[in-house]
Amino acid sequence: WQARDEAKVTNMRHERVEIDSLNQYLLPFLDGSRDMEALVDLLLAGPVAGGKLVVEQDDQPVNDPVEARQILAAELQANLEWLARAGLLVG
Repeated sequence: WQARDEAKVTNMRHERVEIDSLNQYLLPFLDGSRDMEALVDLLLAGPVAGGKLVVEQDDQPVNDPVEARQILAAELQANLEWLARAGLLVG
């Protein structure tokens, strides 16, 4: 619930962790009820569709939906790993 209003959240080690806007958007949805595909769909329908997140490769916007999905999936995986290391996910 902290991620909805703040860029700093408290992790499971009772430390304050600064998160970027992508992770701030994602955290409320990481309750274990969604798989990777559903999370990518949320990103595409939310911040990507709203223009708040631009999918890029080599500093160029990606317009191909299949390529954008692949890039988002890879970025999502990296972000989930970071969130876990930061103590923001419970396994």
